[in-house]
Amino acid sequence: MASLIMKGTYTEQGWQGVASEGFKSRENTIKQFVESHGGKLVGLYFSTGADWDWMVIAEGLDPSIAGKAQIMASGAYGWTTTDVVVSASEADAETSVRHRTPGQSSL
Repeated sequence: MASLIMKGTYTEQGWQGVASEGFKSRENTIKQFVESHGGKLVGLYFSTGADWDWMVIAEGLDPSIAGKAQIMASGAYGWTTTDVVVSASEADAETSVRHRTPGQSSL
């Protein structure tokens, strides 16, 4: 399974929920969600100065995130995005084809 970075924004309804329950409550809820899908929560971050409001870093999840439709249907999120990320070692292992630039004598 992959390591993922998921980011998104809250709607006004979402921010009201965060204000009511607190950020720690979101961490507990997201941890339960990630674990229920077979993953491990690596980190949860919030931002007030970026183009995203929250970021989840998780390991061992299927990139399709079966529950994403349920998340969006809640009405608490403006948009979400999920990116698969790999470590340097994983990237090296996946990059078996080497490219030689024209004029370059060797790789």
